[in-house]
Amino acid sequence: MRRVADHLRVSVMSLYGYVPAKDDLLDLMIDQALGDCRKTERVDSLRSRLAALATANWDLYMRHPWLLEIDDHRPVLGPNVLAKYDSELAVLDGSGLSDIEMQAALSGLLALVRGAAKTKHDALTAVARTGETDQQWWALRAPLLQQITGPDAFPVATRVGSAVGEAVQGPDDPDTAFRFALDRYLDGLVAYLKHIDKENDAGCAETSGQLQVKLAPRHRGR
Repeated sequence: MRRVADHLRVSVMSLYGYVPAKDDLLDLMIDQALGDCRKTERVDSLRSRLAALATANWDLYMRHPWLLEIDDHRPVLGPNVLAKYDSELAVLDGSGLSDIEMQAALSGLLALVRGAAKTKHDALTAVARTGETDQQWWALRAPLLQQITGPDAFPVATRVGSAVGEAVQGPDDPDTAFRFALDRYLDGLVAYLKHIDKENDAGCAETSGQLQVKLAPRHRGR
């Protein structure tokens, strides 16, 4: 609260006329920030809409990384938070998922985005805190690592780590990892929706067949 007061050039006590406590201020900040998350356009495919939804949340965290430091298990019940939740559920509405499945699919997608964004934020924070890039950090430690382990101690890790290091000049690329994980998540969800469609079609065909049998005329022998 003191930092906010100093920034606004007012006394700390004057802030309490607007917000009772720090937690209330954070709630207002969260609701305001989530209002900055752009709505998903009604593009052609469900996959494209979900990809756009994920990207919008990724961009939100890049603009407001402090959101990653706040526990979101019990969300702020502000108007912007609720509007965001409703609009994101609407992307899945009519997809064939049940209400419970819609919530699970959205939660899984948002958890993926948040986790990947936290990894990206941690990487940026490490550079800012130490003054070393990832390339510099690994260059200083690589000789010691080779002395301790040797190339044969962990062959798979050595091979993969070398390939990644050459490709991205570091231990990992958070942006590439996010896009890969997002694509595979959407692959699985789309495949599941196709499975549901097939089951529904099979169920309709079976029901139709049973109905035809019941309605078929019965010929009695003489």
